Amino acid sequence: MIYAKAFDSERFCFVPIHQEHASELFEAVSHPLFPKPLLLSQIRTLEQAHYWCKERVSDWQSGKAFVWTCVNKANQPIIGQVTIQKQVSCLALAYWVNPEFWGRGYATEMCRDVLAYLSESGYQGIVWAGVHHWNTGSCRVLAKLGFEAIKPSEEFLEYKINIFNLKIA
Repeated sequence: MIYAKAFDSERFCFVPIHQEHASELFEAVSHPLFPKPLLLSQIRTLEQAHYWCKERVSDWQSGKAFVWTCVNKANQPIIGQVTIQKQVSCLALAYWVNPEFWGRGYATEMCRDVLAYLSESGYQGIVWAGVHHWNTGSCRVLAKLGFEAIKPSEEFLEYKINIFNLKIA
């Protein structure tokens, strides 16, 4: 399944990742509240952020993964990103929000919009998400979206949602 390059929701514009988004990514992962255990926190220079964005653009072009940068329509800041990655039997969801915008429900809304987009694009199947045990905020986001806990591992809590039965609120 190939997804359109960009799409809009009520509040956000979702645009494919571009190397020009590196400075906002670097700003977010450099924020003192950005969780250090997350892989993105290993980005420590603007050059590394450019490289990460370039790799995600390559993933998009190959159809391996789709990273949308989420822009608030009202005032144009980049809020964060949502990734859909192809797996063997499902799609995997990942996302981040700049800590400047935490606590406003943006993560839930961004992910809800992407799940709705997947459904509208014809995807019918499972979307999986893995969350570190300590990341209670992301656990709450997934619960609000209707994800079911499937199994804990030592490193992650695993969740899934069936897009076929998805009811977007």
